[in-house]
Amino acid sequence: MKLIYGALPFREGKITIDDIPVNLTSPNKSLQAGLVYISEDRKGDGLILSLSVRDNMSLSALKMLSHFSGHIHLSVEHDLIRYYIDTFNIKTPSLQQDVGHLSGG
Repeated sequence: MKLIYGALPFREGKITIDDIPVNLTSPNKSLQAGLVYISEDRKGDGLILSLSVRDNMSLSALKMLSHFSGHIHLSVEHDLIRYYIDTFNIKTPSLQQDVGHLSGG
């Protein structure tokens, strides 16, 4: 799965979406193509346990959140994180909660 997502290089073959060949050489290109990678092992492969809910969610969207300045637009980040929390029904007491302290249920 990591290979299809662009997290690992592949040497031969091709990947198509709706019969259109795509060049998924990075996770960013995969996201742009509408693909996401969801790890079976969230604690070992999908999260940075010592970081907050906010930081973990922001990591995958840094390019969208920073726009050319290199600084994160905090209001955009907050709105996006709230959207993710609501959409995925994440139970957390705050955005600053370390993900390592969530139940993972």
